[in-house]
Parts: sequence; C-alpha cells; structure tokens
Amino acid sequence: MTAKDCLPAQGETTPTKCSQAKFVEYTGLATGQDYACGACAANSDAKCQDCTGKSDAACNTKIETAENFKCYDYELKDEKLVKKDAAVTCQRLKDTPIKCNMPGSAADKTYLVKNKGCGPCETADKTSKKCADCDEGECNSAFAVTAHQLLLPLLATVYSLL
Repeated sequence: MTAKDCLPAQGETTPTKCSQAKFVEYTGLATGQDYACGACAANSDAKCQDCTGKSDAACNTKIETAENFKCYDYELKDEKLVKKDAAVTCQRLKDTPIKCNMPGSAADKTYLVKNKGCGPCETADKTSKKCADCDEGECNSAFAVTAHQLLLPLLATVYSLL
C-alpha cells in the first residue's frame, strides 16, 4: 500500500481528508482497507482511520511498527483454563511495549483471555486478579505463571528475614 496524490475533480478544491487501514494494537492492520483520498466510508470505524492532510503533504503515511512478538492464548478444557499449544503472533506500534496477558489467580471458567493473550490486562480484570500480564514474548505460559506465583512470595520471605 502506498500513498497517492489526491487530485481534485474539475471545479472542486483539493481534498484534504485522507484514509487508510486502521492499526489495532497487538492485532495489526485491519484488512480490506486501502490508502485513499477522502474520509472513511460510513460504518467503517473498525477497519478505517482518516486524517486531515495538507495540499502539499499526505497525512496517511505508513504506520511505523515494532518487531512482532508471540504470546499464548488460553482455552477452557475440563473446567480449567489451559494454555493452547501454539503461540500467536502479536503486532505493535513502534513505541508500544511488549505485553502478554493470561488468567490470573482469581480467574474462573467464565473468564475470557483478551486479544488471544496479546497486550495488557484490562484494569478491572487486573485489579480483581482475574488477569495477570507480563512484559516479554511468550512469558504467559503456564510454567511462567507458576514460577512467578512461587518465586515472588519466596523472595519476599527471604528479604523479610534479612
């Protein structure tokens, strides 16, 4: 996808609204939307974002992204939330930190992992301990959760003894 010059129709002024595919954090660019002259079509908010350009510069320029990373999604099996075998690819903007989320200590069988494990927890879920997050690729595996839950209290105990 590349930007293009938006030339006005005969007798009209140069359009200043431009549109392009929307980037959804931790998911990537929406499909089915090209760079275009003019505003987004009605009811296309999920896949399109528009901007106001200038007569000498387009505003719908390439979106800068950072390197992709992987996280694990979870599913309900035998009344328990368990990690799926394969990690999913998460996409982010240039300055967006790596974050994975997973079921927290208070998550029950009705809890749904957000964004297939990509990105941070929602504040309410994190506060209620239904969700936990971490900041490295593939850090939301069952082993990482268990190690994290065991090591932090152990370290706190050792520190209090010193």
